[in-house]
Amino acid sequence: MDAAGDLKSTHNVSERLGWESQAPWSYRTIWFEEELGSWQDKTQRMQQVCANCHAPTFIKDHFLAYDLVNLQYNEIRRQFLYWVKLYVKKGLIKPLKETFNDGKERPQSQLVINAGWYTTASEMMYNGWHHEGRRFRHGAAMGGADYVQWHGVWELQHDMQEMINWGAEHGVEEAKRLAESDSPAKFFPYKLYDFPGGVYSISTKENQAVTTTQQYIPDYWEKVKANVEQAYKKGFLTKVAWDRWMERYNNKDHYDGTKYGSHPLYGPYEERKKLELNLKDPNSPLSKAIKIGLPSPTPAEEKIK
Repeated sequence: MDAAGDLKSTHNVSERLGWESQAPWSYRTIWFEEELGSWQDKTQRMQQVCANCHAPTFIKDHFLAYDLVNLQYNEIRRQFLYWVKLYVKKGLIKPLKETFNDGKERPQSQLVINAGWYTTASEMMYNGWHHEGRRFRHGAAMGGADYVQWHGVWELQHDMQEMINWGAEHGVEEAKRLAESDSPAKFFPYKLYDFPGGVYSISTKENQAVTTTQQYIPDYWEKVKANVEQAYKKGFLTKVAWDRWMERYNNKDHYDGTKYGSHPLYGPYEERKKLELNLKDPNSPLSKAIKIGLPSPTPAEEKIK
């Protein structure tokens, strides 16, 4: 890693990492703590590098988001583990074991990581850590919104729903209750972290029109605040991060854009959308795209009778 200010260049990435974010659980690092200092020291070094290009509020918001993503991942992970343990208890998953040549029986799968590999639930348990869970956290570290969202938490949600549905299909009543529910809350069997507004900009009033948990969970922000405050009290957040969260919380209408009314581009955008997406109009762009009507058959239609 390059030198920055009074920081010397180094091959030891641990000097600037405050989270162990590749592991099955995210936790604050104590790696070489005697030489490198606390996780707060390591985070401060990283932020010192960021300050060469970025504004102080940008750095605070980026690291706050990264902290909350790691904490949120742990709550999602907690649910994966809950369901796997339940399925093992009910005999639906049997962790693998074998007798070795020395006559001793040894486990060949780890409950917390993959639970045996051979069931859908086992595979989701593994993917939720090793694939989607890492992308979710590392995307936040690098400011990669698509990796946080579509390649991260979106697929984590898919994995969890598949794990719960698998249990429902195998007769687990608790899983069936969630799988058969018509409430969108079924997608959030874990506790939530959040902060008002977006990471990189102030939101607009129109963003708040999108259906979210904020709109159907009573006292949403008070409940989220209690979770974030607990993380702070338990030593997972710095006072700077907690103060920044509270600044956003106390000015929600600024950060979520509701105090500013409709964005001036929103009206024209809606009118344009009506013209573009009108399927009743055969000349709309969307109609033309959908109804192009290619004359040739597909290869499958032609060759498979």
